[in-house]
Amino acid sequence: MHMRFTIPILAAAMISPVAYAQSAIPHDFEAGQAPFGPLFSYFGGVQSFGIEPSTITVFTGRSLRCWANFRHDNLFRVAGVGLGTLGLDRSSGMLGFPADASIFSIAVQSPPSTAPENYVSGQLQLIITLREDDDNDGVIDVTEADDEWDSPKVLILPGTNVYNIPLSQFTDTDPFVGNNIRNFGTTGRMACLITIETRTTYPGGIIETPRSIWIDHVGLYSTNQILPAVPRPCPADFDRNGLITLQDIFDYLTAWFANTPAADFNTIGGTTLEDLFDFLSTWFAPCP
Repeated sequence: MHMRFTIPILAAAMISPVAYAQSAIPHDFEAGQAPFGPLFSYFGGVQSFGIEPSTITVFTGRSLRCWANFRHDNLFRVAGVGLGTLGLDRSSGMLGFPADASIFSIAVQSPPSTAPENYVSGQLQLIITLREDDDNDGVIDVTEADDEWDSPKVLILPGTNVYNIPLSQFTDTDPFVGNNIRNFGTTGRMACLITIETRTTYPGGIIETPRSIWIDHVGLYSTNQILPAVPRPCPADFDRNGLITLQDIFDYLTAWFANTPAADFNTIGGTTLEDLFDFLSTWFAPCP
């Protein structure tokens, strides 16, 4: 057992314990599915933290909001929180990734530092930990008989991004424990931990105010994952509510008479009578 998870688990005692739900790998956090659970925080730079299902789309459908009330600490210049699951049984169907899985993928939405919820600069880091029940005794014990694998450290960029980490880059945290083989596809029981960390040495310095990220599409895959293409809105849907209605005509006419930039429908030569005709033609024969 390496230091990062020995101390965090002790530090978690300072925070009210929270029960966590079992969850499948891969996981998309869609309606009706249980999220990962909050597991630990470490050092004094975390006042409280938690997770909650969210309707914000990161990859597809619902996502999981992970929040931490980071704060200043006079002693430690590093702080982090962990979420995930401490054990999933293959027999339950919860480890449903492909047999040839070679990539751990996670989609993350991180608002820029100027977003109201973030207040400050500073960048978070992501670490994925995978654990295996190597001796098949039904208990994952990474201090005696089972392997624990850490991903490389990944800096979380602003905006929505997918992070694809080859399983070959996961390193054994203790080569003297377990069988030292990445047998993710055959182990009878497995755990997945996601650590979100801030520290002085990251770009922008340590974060000392509340921060949130949203995650989705977490799990093991056979190929790199990419964000689904976002459908282009129909030009006739002027108010962008997903419907083609008379209100779109009214809103366009308002913009056209006000000579706003949005009324330049054909983007040629500013707002003219041709823009009005082009919009009406599109409205009467809207996108499929």
